[in-house]
Amino acid sequence: MLRLPFYLIALLAVSTSPATAADKLAFAPVPAWVVPVPVPSSVKGAADAPLQPLLLNEQLLFGKGKVTSFTRFAGRILNSQGLSAGNISIPWRPAFDTVTIHSLHVVRDGKIIDVLGAGQTFNIMRREANLESAMPDGVLTANIQPEGPQVGDIIDLQV
Repeated sequence: MLRLPFYLIALLAVSTSPATAADKLAFAPVPAWVVPVPVPSSVKGAADAPLQPLLLNEQLLFGKGKVTSFTRFAGRILNSQGLSAGNISIPWRPAFDTVTIHSLHVVRDGKIIDVLGAGQTFNIMRREANLESAMPDGVLTANIQPEGPQVGDIIDLQV
């Protein structure tokens, strides 16, 4: 299982405010305040890497007592080791955060496959990292693995 890239976890798109916290995912279109950024068709990088990051875009909206972020990550699967990139895990703290999924697409040969529109859903798990020390942190993890990823596919997630 490959989680979101380590740098993306820190930038997880959440709305942080105790008044809006949620233990379930929200699903909504991309907010109007987000400036669209297209995914480049290619970028320079190591040809032997399992996954080629194409785009990491984060935008923040600061409000009274609330910070909302939007994150878009797109990456191309370059070889069989990169197939696990389709296994996406998104952790969040439901006491403080709300996670809104805007879209999850697989782009194959120029064709966009809407993973969520095809009926796939995220599984929500409670995984307490410090349970043995009796220090639960309450973090939830949403996980999804799009069906049948192939070498050459682009995984495009907007959160």
